[in-house]
Order: sequence, then C-alpha cells, then structure tokens
Amino acid sequence: MEGIVHHLNKYGNESQTVAITFGDMPVKFYTNMRVIGGLTGENLAPAREADWVIIRRHNISPTDENVRRYLIKNVPWENYEPIALNSPDTRFQNRESPDGHRFRTETGGYPIVLFKKIKD
Repeated sequence: MEGIVHHLNKYGNESQTVAITFGDMPVKFYTNMRVIGGLTGENLAPAREADWVIIRRHNISPTDENVRRYLIKNVPWENYEPIALNSPDTRFQNRESPDGHRFRTETGGYPIVLFKKIKD
C-alpha cells in the first residue's frame, strides 16, 4: 500500500479522484483525494471519470470483485495510461500482526499498476 499512497501523494492532488478495488480505506486515510472503492460504500458511477484507477490483483471480499467488474466494464480505458510501480501487488502488502508482517521488502511478482487519466 505504501507504493500506491506514495505515488498518489507525489503525482496526484487533493482535487483528484481515485477508484480502487481493494485498499480504498488506507488510500482515503493517507491521501487528501476523493476515494471510491470496495469498502467506502459509495455510488460507483463517479469512478467512470476518476483521475486514477487501480484494479488490484487480489480480491479480499465479494465487494472487491463487484467493484472490479464495474470498473472493467465502465471505465473508458482508452483515456488512461498504465503506470507499473516498483512494488509487487501482494494480497495484503504489510500487516501489523507479527505472523503477517514482512520484515523485508518483498520483491518480484506482478507489479501494482495504476491507471492515470490522460484525456477526457
């Protein structure tokens, strides 16, 4: 999650909207952006015009899968460019509990991909 938040804070701004399938609450907490996603419970219609779209590789709940399907079907993908981060898209990134905490940065695997809107 650190890679996503870092990138959004560095290249985005508080007037922008992020649509994300999983991890919406940390993004909402650590950025000043409007976040639409699985746990926020908001209407997904504004996600069609989001400045940033993030479809995570893993689903944690059925809600995540519903958001994924909505985004895939409704976002005008020709208006976005993919940006692959130098962070693997793992199920939970890093956890606070000792049994789930990674004490070293994970490498390898599929990268997290953010889609940045390039035109309206």
